[in-house]
Amino acid sequence: MNKIFFIKNILKFAVLLLLIIFSSSSSKAYAIWTKYTENPILSTKKQSSWFITHILNPYIIKETDTYKVWFTGNVRFGGRWNIGYGSSQNGIDNWTINSNPVLSPSGDWETDVNLVSIIKDQSIYKTWYNTNKLTWQSGSDRYRLGYATASADLSWIKYGHILKGGTDLNSWDKGGADRGLSVLLINGTYHLWYAGTNDNDLAVNPYWRIGYATSMTGTDWVKQNNGNPVIEPTETWELKNVSYPFVLYEDGLFKMWYATGDGDAMTRYVYATSTDGITWNKPADKNPVFDATGKIGDFDSKNLSGHTILRENDIYKMWYSGYNGSRWSIGYATSSADPIPVTPAPTPMEPVIIVPGIFTSWNKEGMIHGQKNPTTPWRILPFVEEYIGIIQTLHYHGLTRRGIL
Repeated sequence: MNKIFFIKNILKFAVLLLLIIFSSSSSKAYAIWTKYTENPILSTKKQSSWFITHILNPYIIKETDTYKVWFTGNVRFGGRWNIGYGSSQNGIDNWTINSNPVLSPSGDWETDVNLVSIIKDQSIYKTWYNTNKLTWQSGSDRYRLGYATASADLSWIKYGHILKGGTDLNSWDKGGADRGLSVLLINGTYHLWYAGTNDNDLAVNPYWRIGYATSMTGTDWVKQNNGNPVIEPTETWELKNVSYPFVLYEDGLFKMWYATGDGDAMTRYVYATSTDGITWNKPADKNPVFDATGKIGDFDSKNLSGHTILRENDIYKMWYSGYNGSRWSIGYATSSADPIPVTPAPTPMEPVIIVPGIFTSWNKEGMIHGQKNPTTPWRILPFVEEYIGIIQTLHYHGLTRRGIL
């Protein structure tokens, strides 16, 4: 009987252990993005302002109950790219758009100003933006990053160009930085991910990669990873070119959504994660995020461009650029956010009782004097060794010895 009772409890313990192991595993469903049914939410058809044909590359921040957007638009005269500004209470409709651009090209070098990344530091808006010279299709040093600040009235002050392409003969970013940037301020350090290209002709041999730099001031940048790109196409679903990075930092993890394409134009969004900003994991079960639809009549049928993602509670909200072959517009989509990892509380283990055989347990008061409640504890006789291995095995699996009953 003692052996049967012991074996039954050992089996119960083994089953319990398996249940604990299995309950600790988890799985994540592939994140599905749902596009807003009334897309696009910003377009030259819906909003009449200083931009005539295109509105794209939204950068969104939320302050109290207001969504603020900075975007790229082309002006009526000259067809040059400028930065505009607008706001909405829900980030979807009823947008109020400034009647004029808030950031425009200036000087001999800046022909266009394009995508922005903005951080509000106390009452100051800090913006980093893409800019290019007139001969933008090929050659070295044709794209740069500019820097400007503004107070609450959104009157911007420029501080010049703060990041240029590499100067070495074979620098991957010799052509400069363009096609998107993403800036984060974490524990006093600025982190920048930017798209760059070499000096190739984009119409003949397009080349776009993503680099990484850091700064203590936001203006003096040091390129990391020995100046090399941190994201290059390595997976089939990344196609041949990568650009337009947007990065969130959550729970010690950098999360990047970026655009990819076979040629100079991007047609797909993909996703990667990193713990250091340099080495990126590209999970196959979450890629690609979504493509240009390819459907006639959709605002995003042909190409994709710059985008912003905000997390609000358990929802990711994306504002993104779509091109239908004739005009750029801005759309909106949502997805369930990755759950914040939580370590589950361990399931309590049921006690395992070992019942030794006859003449193994010993208590003088109970056995010799017949006392029902002896004052001294029962113990296993010192020369009995058969139970030592069993006790050590149970202890190894997390059970604590409580004594002899």
